[in-house]
Order: sequence, then structure tokens, then C-alpha cells
Amino acid sequence: MKNMNPLIHLKKATPSFVGPFVQKRRTTVKRIFSLLFVLAVVVTTTSPVYAQCSNATLTGSYGFKGDGFGTHNSNAGGPAVPFASVGVVTFDGAGNASFTLTQVFNSEGGGFLEAIPGTYTVNSDCTGTVTIEDFGLHFNIVTVGGGKEFFAIQTDIGSTNIVDGKKQ
Repeated sequence: MKNMNPLIHLKKATPSFVGPFVQKRRTTVKRIFSLLFVLAVVVTTTSPVYAQCSNATLTGSYGFKGDGFGTHNSNAGGPAVPFASVGVVTFDGAGNASFTLTQVFNSEGGGFLEAIPGTYTVNSDCTGTVTIEDFGLHFNIVTVGGGKEFFAIQTDIGSTNIVDGKKQ
């Protein structure tokens, strides 16, 4: 009795030039699925995890530099003059800060300021504020690199001050 399995008859009826094409197609499909799998693994394991920041994100001493335009000696209403500053700020991880810096206004020589107290808040999205009440200064900040660096901009009317600080 003859074998009546239709798959065997179909295989025998397939022209010889189709076989390599089918084999090549299977290999290509396997490669595509393998590539998609690897891509899915890479995307899921390296996708950005939203940072969870707090006051503790800023802890320790940071060297900083800042420059901009502002009024000298809290001369409200006076002309804005260029200034630059460089110093160290120490954050305690609980919302308190201490600033030590040298500041130069309008090329008139530097003034050294030491142990100026301040407060700060870091939100869960890594933005926040810094306030230096003794001088009436207010800044918006953003922490980057898990607290290795911060950027700040002064928000007081009449002043433009940009600050970049890096952990020591």
C-alpha cells in the first residue's frame, strides 16, 4: 500500500529551487526574532529610572562658581553690574547649608565671605530651592548625577546669577 501522507507528497512535489529559499527565510526570521529579543532586554534593563531625590541627595562639600549681573551691597534699585563668585558650599543632607566664597563686583576687587548660613530643599524630581536669608537671595536648583553636581539660577528680581557646583 502506498503512503498517503499528504506532507510527504507535498515535499516531493516542491521544486528543488524552493528548498534553499525556505531554509534561508527561516534563518532570517530567527535572526530577526533574536535581534528583537536582545533589543527588548537592553531597553528594559537600561531604561531610565526616574530619580528619587531628597535633601539627602546633596550631602557634603561642593565647589561652585557663579556669575551674572546684580546690585552691589543690596543696593535695591541701583544699576545691575557684572559679578563673579567662587567658593564652597557644604550641605548637611537635612536642609541646611553653609557658604564660603569670594565675590567680585564690576572688577572692583574681591570680597571674602565665610560661613554664610542657608537652607535648601530637594524635591523627589531632583529640583529644589536654596535660600540665603542673610542676603535675601533665592535660587532654583536641579541636582544631576545622583547628587554629584547641581545647577542653580537666582530668582530674585533685578539679578541674574547662574551657579554650577560639583561635589569635592
